[in-house]
Amino acid sequence: RGNHEARTVSAFFGFKEECERKYGRMLYDRCAEVFQAMPIAATVETPAGKWLMVHGGISPNFTSLDQFIEFDRFGEPAMNGFLCDILWSDPVKDDHEEAQDQSLAEFLSIDFLPNPQRGCSYRYGFRALMSFIAVNGLVGIVRAHEVQEEGYLYHFQDLTGGAKADTSAQVTPPVITVFSAPNYCGRYGNKAAFMRFLNKPPGKRRMGRSKKAFRPLQLVEPVQFTAVPHPEPLDLDNEQERQSLRIETTCPYMPTTFQSFLKQAVDFGEAEAMKNLGVTDAGKLRNAGSNKHSSIERKRLLKKAPAPALPPRKTKAEPQAEPEEDVESKPKKSKNWKAAQLLGFDEGPQGATGGGANG
Repeated sequence: RGNHEARTVSAFFGFKEECERKYGRMLYDRCAEVFQAMPIAATVETPAGKWLMVHGGISPNFTSLDQFIEFDRFGEPAMNGFLCDILWSDPVKDDHEEAQDQSLAEFLSIDFLPNPQRGCSYRYGFRALMSFIAVNGLVGIVRAHEVQEEGYLYHFQDLTGGAKADTSAQVTPPVITVFSAPNYCGRYGNKAAFMRFLNKPPGKRRMGRSKKAFRPLQLVEPVQFTAVPHPEPLDLDNEQERQSLRIETTCPYMPTTFQSFLKQAVDFGEAEAMKNLGVTDAGKLRNAGSNKHSSIERKRLLKKAPAPALPPRKTKAEPQAEPEEDVESKPKKSKNWKAAQLLGFDEGPQGATGGGANG
């Protein structure tokens, strides 16, 4: 498990939104459960010794391998503590040659330092590493968590008895970083790597039952690889699927289900209503329709709302008004003159009854 396998970090970098957009919230919740179930460490046994695999590294909160057995990993990492350090800690940069105010002896004596780059956990030094390795019977630690230009890096190798120009097969670094994402974020241009742990050095054969000991790094084989181009967009035969794919690519946050569309519409409508009514509290607007005085409250809010500005409508030229007629000269119609005619009465427009059927 790495530091990205958490709800906070995965949501920040867009994984949550992508899951909800493509498959729904349930899938993301299931992924979060899988994150918590993932192992946070492992050990690899080789003929030359045992290696510890973690994402970040060690810390003052992490002193024994027994802590992995005692710790309940089914949870989200906090801002400090055992799980946080396993996922977020880093080794101290072994470029002491560039530090003019620090001697080699001072550099080798570093145990732990703050980690301001991460905003949490620690940076662990050479002294802390060698102590942890000795106490727990390890030959080294393999971790990730940092981009490496070549895909992997042997830390503190020049401090363990070997020179940089010398063969590295005889020198075992206390920690190795392996980064397996080539061209990270599509812009770093880095190589990536994974590690093979062998039972014997490549090209060598054991004769009979020879107990010749191998050095740990002789049984470690880094394998580098580079990024491949992104796949081309899918060429779908179905026009409807092609249109849906085009919409999702162009508008990735557009609702893809009717339920999510309604929710989005309600959110947009609520924001617009708050703007028009001058209401800053969304809960106040929602509650206006739920209490017994809702109609009074809504009328009060609507009185504050300015009349919506409507676009001008194109209408035909209005006919000129006819000259007004003299009301007194116009004959008055009885309210029931039409009904009287239908019933056979000859009721004139002035209300006078004529002969009709019975006249």
